[in-house]
Amino acid sequence: MTFSHVNPLKGIMTPQRVKYALALPAFVFIIVGIIYPTGYLLYNSTTAWSLTRLDLGQTFIGVDNYSKLLADPRFYSSLRITAIFTIATTSIQTVLGVTLALLLNRNIRGEGLVRTLLLIPWLVAPFISGFNFRFMMAPNIGVIAQIMESLGFDAIVQASILGNPRTALGALILAHVWNGVPGTMLVVTGGLKTIPEELYLAARVDGADRRQILRYITLPLLSYAILISAFLTTLFIFKAFEMIFIMTGGGPGDSTEVLAVYQYWVGIRSLKIGYGSSIAMVQLLVAFIVSIIYARLMFSRAD
Repeated sequence: MTFSHVNPLKGIMTPQRVKYALALPAFVFIIVGIIYPTGYLLYNSTTAWSLTRLDLGQTFIGVDNYSKLLADPRFYSSLRITAIFTIATTSIQTVLGVTLALLLNRNIRGEGLVRTLLLIPWLVAPFISGFNFRFMMAPNIGVIAQIMESLGFDAIVQASILGNPRTALGALILAHVWNGVPGTMLVVTGGLKTIPEELYLAARVDGADRRQILRYITLPLLSYAILISAFLTTLFIFKAFEMIFIMTGGGPGDSTEVLAVYQYWVGIRSLKIGYGSSIAMVQLLVAFIVSIIYARLMFSRAD
């Protein structure tokens, strides 16, 4: 008596169907995690919906929220501050991260320990970093304020660093750079490990010095890793909220009110869901445009 092994799924799970089955979780994630929330946000931005007047419900008003937004001087102020904050933080963080990665790539004694210590700020949650910097910059008791006073900057810290419109944004940039530099250093270090050692040996044989090796070999081959790091930093800083809200709340006045903080005050504190959603949609659109620009740069470098 013979037995034959019969596959019960034969004829049902064809190769084509297997491919669709494997791709299904990704499609579900895209629909549930991206398309539906974005669509719902877009719909809310076209309604007059305020939680202070629930009796009125959601009233469709088309692009009225966007028309109001384009005439809102506070929106333009927050957009300008966001641009300054994002560009300055990304630039400083990228330069410092690349510099640290290059310095630690020289096989110095204690490199592993130094690298581990430098990664600590990156592991600290942003809201904890925000509380720490707020305390350190507090007048009279803050260590940073005391150092600045000892250096003769009494006038600047008189109303506290975070309470002075001239220094508050710079303080936020400093805090975010401290928190993010290790991440940039980590990405760039990974890029350094991919550069073949034979290129350096050949350059030294040809008589190239360290400056020439850095300019013509290291930095060009690192450009892709640097772009990836700058892209991630830009998106993170562009949507930054926790540290800014904890340290300044957008103040003093509106000197540090970025788009995320403005959106919070409008959508959460003022309960204007429709208008707040329109701000979020503009923020999403700007982030999408920036992502396309970075993607084109990265693809061109890859080619």
